[in-house]
Amino acid sequence: MATPAPDELAALRARAYGRGGQALSAEERARLAALEAGWRAAGDDGEADPPAVQSGSSAAGEASIGDRSAESDSAESGPAGHDDTDSDAVPAAPAAPTTTPRARRRAWILAAVGAVAVAAGVTGGFALGRATASNALPAAAAQPFLPLGIDTERIEASRGVVLAQSTWDELHLLGGAGDLLVWWGTSGAQTCIAIEARDLSFARACGDTAEVRSDGLAAAVGYQSDGALTQVTVRANPYAGVLVITRDNAAVG
Repeated sequence: MATPAPDELAALRARAYGRGGQALSAEERARLAALEAGWRAAGDDGEADPPAVQSGSSAAGEASIGDRSAESDSAESGPAGHDDTDSDAVPAAPAAPTTTPRARRRAWILAAVGAVAVAAGVTGGFALGRATASNALPAAAAQPFLPLGIDTERIEASRGVVLAQSTWDELHLLGGAGDLLVWWGTSGAQTCIAIEARDLSFARACGDTAEVRSDGLAAAVGYQSDGALTQVTVRANPYAGVLVITRDNAAVG
């Protein structure tokens, strides 16, 4: 197979891939492809090596034509005393963003799935003799952290008990676990939490609102149900969206 003219190939490659390169016509692109194919074939036969693009060529141009040889002159520095202001070096392409919108959406989806898994695990934990439930959702959220399957009738009955036991300026449901519902609200300059356990027990704890915002509140109740003594401790900070319920069961004997 005849070896293509190296000067013609070098000139076309310099125009196509070199610094300040020009767009080739359809005929020139076809000619360049044919010449490169010829040089590659000649190289495979051991006859010749493809000519290097002029020193202005970029690594990206070399990769686009499948030439695996590295272009050492792509990072060539100018001669001593050369004025950098005259350099025609092509600026490097901006780095790709480290986090794409798709990656951010995937992260949000994984976070939501993780939150659901934690909630399910906490709800099931109350079947054990000792368990702790933690709610890190905002206290003022429209959907408090509640046991699965609880209905509106149960919530409204609990609200009636809490309102009848003490005076509130406002009252909100914070969450619950098992037989318990935990409420919070304000009364004057104080913030309070209340524990209601299906008419079996009731407890309320209050503190100065500024202190509650900083330190939260704790309350405890004890009641007997189904032959077992249940003791419950609640730690909550409704302003930080924190609810921790600890229940210990001991057989009555």
